[in-house]
Amino acid sequence: MIASRPRRWLVGGGLLLAALVGAYLWLTRPAVLRARVQDALNAAGWQVARLGPVRLRPWGSLTIDQLELRPADNARLAGLPVTLQRLACRRLILRGGLSGLLRGRIQPRAVQIHGATIRLVRPTSLRPGEPSVSTHPARRWAPGLLPSLSLEDVDIGVVDSGSAAIVRRRWIVRGRGRPEQGGYVLRLWQQRGAAATPVSALGEPGLLLVVRVSGEGVEAASDWIDGAMLRAVLPPDAVQNLDTLALDGLVRLARLHVAQGRLRTLAVELDRVACELPIEPDAPPGRRFARLKELAGHLRLSWSANHGQSAPDRLTAELRGRLNDATLQVRLSGSGLGVSPTAPHVTLGPVLLRAYRLELTLAGLTVPDVQRHRDFVTSPRLPRPLRAFFSDYHPRGHVNQPRSWTGFDLRIE
Repeated sequence: MIASRPRRWLVGGGLLLAALVGAYLWLTRPAVLRARVQDALNAAGWQVARLGPVRLRPWGSLTIDQLELRPADNARLAGLPVTLQRLACRRLILRGGLSGLLRGRIQPRAVQIHGATIRLVRPTSLRPGEPSVSTHPARRWAPGLLPSLSLEDVDIGVVDSGSAAIVRRRWIVRGRGRPEQGGYVLRLWQQRGAAATPVSALGEPGLLLVVRVSGEGVEAASDWIDGAMLRAVLPPDAVQNLDTLALDGLVRLARLHVAQGRLRTLAVELDRVACELPIEPDAPPGRRFARLKELAGHLRLSWSANHGQSAPDRLTAELRGRLNDATLQVRLSGSGLGVSPTAPHVTLGPVLLRAYRLELTLAGLTVPDVQRHRDFVTSPRLPRPLRAFFSDYHPRGHVNQPRSWTGFDLRIE
């Protein structure tokens, strides 16, 4: 009897082990895994357009091949007027946290994506409006719950709405996402193709974009972008503004901050920018008086947390370069920034600064005269006192004088 007890324990343990192995094999059948993965993705707010083979390894990794997802709603990314059309990947590997898969949830500790295709829909307009964010509960991620992310050979493209076959601009990137400093930081490097500049403005070779998610919202910064890239990704009304200005050069996103689906800060830097000021209403590019070149500096727009208007409530700018044949420095700060409420889209004006300070330094500017630049000096887009000055005094010569103005209601037509 005493010797039979170990035998019973051995038989019982063997039966228990066999039952556990049988349950594991039953629950991890390919058909069951596919159904669990699809249920978990649907619960996370995705529509599964394609789902290939799914394999679970006993040591805790799940491999999904040929996966294609589409968002279940038309939520904008971080409240911006950009929507995700589809996400497809050749292979997706999930590591850790897979016990929740049997309960219909996917909460891995690490995610590896190989050979992905991401398509973003170019916005149709930058018209200000109410923020559009996902209402799906699963999309409200806490930064601390986001897994470590590894991206390799990812094709990111921008397409027009209703024309997914034509990719306006694409990047082949690799990326890393990690919890950092009380938030989550995603970095994207250019894997193939030519960059706008040899050295990234973000401090690392090939680094294109840095995105940080925290309890304070979403922040982003980018490398330099040239005029061709801007026209490929911006909506038609913004492209029309760029063409009106004949703008070219380099621009980078120094800081973008979105909180609670609303834009809070937009800061951009300029380098080697050239453009023409459309002071003459009917003059095409190339026939205007005021031409800016070699322009560099920064521009910052801010929205306060309790500011309910679509227009920003503060503007600061500092620029240097050349205006025609003269050197130029401009410093501008203002609050109460407003745009025309009747404009159907975001246009070049009118713009109103309710409290402002403007410092302007010009050296060597040839003054326009009525005989050669009549359309400029009589343009309704110039302030009325300046038009009167040209009309009454017919100035000639050069301007070599710093000026500053402080006041209220600076209107730019």
